[in-house]
Amino acid sequence: MISSVVTYSKLREHPEFRIDAECYKPYHLVVEQSIVKKGYKLIQDHAVSVINFGAYSLCNHIEFLESGKPFLVTEDIKNNIIETGKLHYISNEVHQLLHKSHCAKGQVLLTMAGAYLGQAAVFNEGFECSSNQAIAKITLKQGSINPYYLSTFLNCKHGQSQIERFRTGTGQPNLNLGLIKLIRVVDASGQFQTIIDRLVNDALNHRRNSVSAYEAAQALILAELGLTRWQLKHQLSFVKKFSETQQHGRVDAEYYQPKYEEIEEAIKSYWGGY
Repeated sequence: MISSVVTYSKLREHPEFRIDAECYKPYHLVVEQSIVKKGYKLIQDHAVSVINFGAYSLCNHIEFLESGKPFLVTEDIKNNIIETGKLHYISNEVHQLLHKSHCAKGQVLLTMAGAYLGQAAVFNEGFECSSNQAIAKITLKQGSINPYYLSTFLNCKHGQSQIERFRTGTGQPNLNLGLIKLIRVVDASGQFQTIIDRLVNDALNHRRNSVSAYEAAQALILAELGLTRWQLKHQLSFVKKFSETQQHGRVDAEYYQPKYEEIEEAIKSYWGGY
């Protein structure tokens, strides 16, 4: 059995006077002790502001489009990475209306709700964008702390332990803006923060290069197969013979989608064989 013994005064230290056992797991208490031992400042000590979307009523204006201004959602932020492959888009008019949700370079974005709660990354993209109500934007004081060090700290066990203790709800967990400001960040030398910055950016550059290499390889394969202009089309209905279901031992419609047959035929007709 895992147990912790905490005093009443310890319970009162929590900003929301939490009394649930999950908040005081031995693991969390050990992490907390290590942070206190090293020395720390709160996020609010480093930040100019910690804000999110603004009024929830503004959500009524959001309509996703095929193109326009990028709009980040929680699924786009994953452990020091901002995914840009499947962005949502909104109109420029709505983007201007959501002025509190605009992302600025150097901000640390932290997800506040849902399955991706507690993921942090630095916004350093080459485009204007907004973010949804479940993403906190931490604007740091000039020269106070390196944003890549802060995002890495939030993603590591010392940050995640505090986020887990501050989160509320079960089915749809969330993290309050006011509590984000109270997250303790271990003091680190400027040299150490610079090393973290370099490592994170090296990793991001390698990732971008790997994506480019993968896309080039994919384009080469499609060109060789004569599928450069081929478009993936999912048909709602088509006809197959019963004998084919017996041959393959499958009766699910997805297996017999014509799009798969088109790819197979391209492979079969490839001049180099298969």
